[in-house]
Parts: sequence; structure tokens; C-alpha cells
Amino acid sequence: MAAQAVPEPTWGVKPGDPEWIPDSAAKACMRCNQNFSLTFRKHHCRMCGHVVCKKCSNICIVFQDSARLCQRCEDDQKAQGADVKELTDDISSQLSVTQLGDEDEFEDASEGRSRWTAPEHLAAKHCPPNCFPVVAGERWNALRSDEFVRALNSGGAIFNFASRVASSLTEEERRVAAHIVNLTAFEDEARDNLTPQVDMLDNTFASTVTAIMVKATYILPGVKAGDITPEMMASVEYQRSCQPGPPTVWDDCKEPTTMRFTKSIIPYVFKITIQFRVSELGPEDLDALGAIDGVPVHYALLLERTKRNKTYQDGTLKVKSVLLYHDIADGGGVLVTNLTVVLNTKIPTVAAAVLDNLGGFASKEAAETAQKTRAYLTKKLGL
Repeated sequence: MAAQAVPEPTWGVKPGDPEWIPDSAAKACMRCNQNFSLTFRKHHCRMCGHVVCKKCSNICIVFQDSARLCQRCEDDQKAQGADVKELTDDISSQLSVTQLGDEDEFEDASEGRSRWTAPEHLAAKHCPPNCFPVVAGERWNALRSDEFVRALNSGGAIFNFASRVASSLTEEERRVAAHIVNLTAFEDEARDNLTPQVDMLDNTFASTVTAIMVKATYILPGVKAGDITPEMMASVEYQRSCQPGPPTVWDDCKEPTTMRFTKSIIPYVFKITIQFRVSELGPEDLDALGAIDGVPVHYALLLERTKRNKTYQDGTLKVKSVLLYHDIADGGGVLVTNLTVVLNTKIPTVAAAVLDNLGGFASKEAAETAQKTRAYLTKKLGL
């Protein structure tokens, strides 16, 4: 049985206090100095407000509350005679994020899969082939809502969309984007693909780019994590069969697991041609990506924009898209989350606002994608 949430600790430093060090101000653990990354996560000590890593902190019971303390504060409290008990992994894994006193869902949700639980009522066996869109607004985790879970079970596609200057995104949106914008299959992304590493939580950088974020969550009945390989995803057949529109899919890509297509962004007004390379993400990335929806990711594909002419510079700084697959417990299929982030330096604010109002059109495309993908995989995999 899931542990019941308890109130925040009644003591110590909290988000917004002067002592609380913001995530954006700490590039490395303030104890061991190891640089943070997508898989080496940031945590806050509730005693001093410093940003630390997991190995330099512990979940403790202190003053009858459970909270994270850095090793220095834990030692100081013990030296002062406080009754401080470290929780074992077995016990701490049973506590909810609220019980641990963390300020957001991403900070400690990435510590271990034992803390992630798919909704009990998520089911795939009776999910119909037809799909309908459900716009989730700014609620970026569809699995928190029983209403959305029922929609998923009934064949729906839960849809989120945002288009605006990145510094004006909500904190949740920026953290969701930060999970994927620096993922890469290149040995050196800046050298090999002329694409820089970026910090979505840095306000100076965020004020220089327009971010377009699209997220769709739906069920694929009968499919197992791993059924959709990079080769299948990049094939002309898959793209023509599964994309709404359909777009113009080019068949002249010579590089392995690479695809290129032209599709409409603003109907009858604006089209883009984009090339993606598809790669399977490794186990080291799956744990951190599970924090996006709070469920384990059993398999994931990364689509990253590449260029035919790698010396050509345009206003699109980065395009990253991930497909996260979670095997549903009833054995009837997979939950799919498709998250795409585009960072552009030349989209005018007015144009970004126009795009932000196209969520209704894009949500219908997301539902069409889910429905066409179900039909394609039913035939392709003999389901």
C-alpha cells in the first residue's frame, strides 16, 4: 500500500527562503564538487538549503519529521545531541516525495524505480483502436489524474503544448524540457552535430530562445517495450503509415536510422523539413526519464535533429524528441509518452503566440498519430 503523504517539515529551510540555493545556481554538488547531469541529480538539504548529490546526503528522521540532510548538517545535528536516524533504502523507498520534503516532483523521484508506481487502474487489454484527443493544459503529468487515466484506458491521447520564450515557461515545463534537451547519441554533440549543450534552468539563456514543447501520452494495445526499433521508427513505411497528414517523407536518407520529412506546422501557411536520427537510449538514461511521468521507463527512443549540411546555421538551436515506453502491468500493451522540445532563436514573439494558440489542431494530430500507429503495428506485428 502506498504511504500516506504527510506535511512538510515544520523546521529548516524551505524554497524561497534566503538560504535556499536555487537549482540554477549550482552546477556541481556543494559537498563533493562533482558536476550535476541528467543522471547525477540535484537535491536540497533541508537544514542548510545547499544543493547536494544523493551520495552526499541521507534521508533522515529528525525532530520527528522525515527530510533530506547533507552529511555535514547530519553530523552537526548529531554533535549537538539531536536524535537523528538515517532511513534505510528499504524504508526510504516507501516514502512519497511529499514525505521526503522535496520541493518538486523531479528532485527525488529519480532516485529509484521503487518509488515510481503506475496508476493501479491503467489498463491496455480493452483499449480500443480509435483515439480521441484530451487537452491537459499545463498539467504535464497525465498520470496524476484519474480522469486522464480513464481517458487513456478508453483510447484517448493526453496532450500538452506550449510555445513561448523559454524564460516564461512554468517551472514544471522547464524541468520537463531539461530532462531531454541534452540527451544525445553523439560522442560529442557540439563537435559532431554542431549542437550546444544548454541549461534550461538558466534565466539568461532561457530569455534568448523560444521553446516549443509538445507532449502526447497514449496506450498501444498488444505492443511490448522494444517492439519499435530505431530501424522501424526511421523507415519510410513507418513514417508514412503513422504520421498525421501524412507528411512528405523523403526516401533518400543514406545514414543509418535517419529519416527526413516535410510537414505542415501552421495549416496552409508554414511547413518545415526536418531530419532526425533515431537511437535507443541506454539504461543509464531510463531512470532519470522515468521522473517525467513518475513511472518506470522500460525502453526509450531518442530522435535528434541532424543536418544534411552540418555547416549550415539556422535559427533552430535544438530539436529533441523522446518516446518513452512503459509495459503496463496487465500485460496488454505499453504506455507511450512522446515528448518533443524545439529551441529556436529566431521565432518572433508574435509568431510564438500564434503557435501557442494551435493546441487544438495539434491535439487532433496527436490523437491521429496514436490511432494510425495502433493500426500500423496491429498489421506489422500481427497483433
